[in-house]
Amino acid sequence: MAGYVVERHGYVNAGSMAADIITDMIANGFVQIKPSGGSDFNKSTATGAYFICLEAGPTVDPLNSTQPWRVGFDIIMGTGTGATVPEVFMAYVGTPLQITASGALAERSVDNSGDVTFPDIIGAVGGQVNPNPSSYNCVTVNTANGVASYKPLLGNTNNVDEPGKGLVNRIKRVGTSGSSYPLSYRLVIGPRGFWLGVWEDASTTETSSAFNWVLVQRPVDRTTGAVLTTGKAPVFCVNASGGRFWQFTVRESDILRPGKRRFADTHSEDSEAIINAQNQVSLSEDGKYIVTFPSRLNTSRYRYPHELDMLGITSADVVSQNSDVPLTVYGESAARTYKAMHGTGGSNTGMRLLVLSQGGGIS
Repeated sequence: MAGYVVERHGYVNAGSMAADIITDMIANGFVQIKPSGGSDFNKSTATGAYFICLEAGPTVDPLNSTQPWRVGFDIIMGTGTGATVPEVFMAYVGTPLQITASGALAERSVDNSGDVTFPDIIGAVGGQVNPNPSSYNCVTVNTANGVASYKPLLGNTNNVDEPGKGLVNRIKRVGTSGSSYPLSYRLVIGPRGFWLGVWEDASTTETSSAFNWVLVQRPVDRTTGAVLTTGKAPVFCVNASGGRFWQFTVRESDILRPGKRRFADTHSEDSEAIINAQNQVSLSEDGKYIVTFPSRLNTSRYRYPHELDMLGITSADVVSQNSDVPLTVYGESAARTYKAMHGTGGSNTGMRLLVLSQGGGIS
């Protein structure tokens, strides 16, 4: 079978959910880099804090042999409001230079433009991550995992969670009551990248909170659907975390480092919005609804007339959640199927994501 799609439910903490996600990724095209030395990942023993690095293999990325990229997952244990629980699930995307076989993560200090006021981890999913223990909202480097990474400030009664950082960040809010806030995930792995979405079941349906996702893929030609593998061949990351939407370039053929994190739904310097996360009109005059793919892509140097076809965007008012949406694109002989996910607004309103589930290299 080409590609892989799965949806699982009923996790009482982020750690147990992450263990299944990692197991699915390793079994379907990703190669375990760390832990190294022949120690295969075992989800039954992954109950505490741990860090793992996975690299996209040849069935996930057509240029993996010459332009590899990696995903790092860091599961962090909480120490506040009750017993220790694994309720912070961080994610990082970069090249082997930023996410090494030893598990080290590269940091970025203040740059010349002043955009970064304190260190940040390169390629972090979500808002700016601060790994410096002497700076804001961080008490120690996460040495338990042997990784110089972010660790939220815990044990302080005045502190709150940082839901905009990482895929799950909810220690203070949930504590040991994870069964009251069960987690689910959907994972899509295709021949040019992957999409991962995680959410709290009832909370997301009722208020649109706690639905975070990340897409990493090589873009495709807007006419033919062919994957861009020539020239600088950039890899793009788009993600949502804590209700904010971000984008960055993971790598290019000659730039082996993720670019600066920018908003994905707002125009900014040298970067255009590639999605509309607001209420939107998606109906045409003849009663059909319109689906768009993230486009207007650019790196720090070049603009690309391509799009990210693993993720569609439409109004939440015209497609119901969990429905299968057929789309015929790029002159293909058969329609693809996209799964309609949560809306961005309360009561299932706003923008709705459509995630590829069949066709386009997935069968």
